[in-house]
Amino acid sequence: VLDLVELYDALALYMEVGEETEEENKLDWVAKKRETSKNVQACLLKKFSKIQKRQEELDAILETEGSIAKVLGIPPLVQRGKKRSRPSDGKHPNPQQFVSKRIAKWFEGPDPDDPTKSVSSLFFGTIDYISNQEGKETWWHVTYDDDDMEDFDIRQVRQGIADYEKNKSKDPKNNQEDEKAEAV
Repeated sequence: VLDLVELYDALALYMEVGEETEEENKLDWVAKKRETSKNVQACLLKKFSKIQKRQEELDAILETEGSIAKVLGIPPLVQRGKKRSRPSDGKHPNPQQFVSKRIAKWFEGPDPDDPTKSVSSLFFGTIDYISNQEGKETWWHVTYDDDDMEDFDIRQVRQGIADYEKNKSKDPKNNQEDEKAEAV
């Protein structure tokens, strides 16, 4: 928890260092944050003599050192490299890589023994094909072993693959293939 002096220091530091953004839609947002910070500082200055004294200290530091960031122990900003461009779907270079992968998904349903309660059941399925790939979104068609079908987005595909990896020993198709391999 910050006390008032630490809050004032943080606001003063923000006013000095600010934020870097090159995105058009964030420039207004950053400007509004800076304006709000400035208003909070002014309000604190009016209400608290402790803050007025701190402002005088920071002004003296700024005059002698050229920066309050140095005195407050803030490391200099490190220039980061530009971000790499991402593939068109923003997540994976090749959406086709998931086709024919096995997935698992948990479904909630009524307990057959007590309909007032619910139970989780694990269902297995296979990603059949890419059902839609327009713009930045990709959808994969999944057919479950009980012949139900559904389309998954990338988040659901990742979750389905992760759940399958955790539970593949329970997959009847995985066990059937193991038995076929042993029989040969």
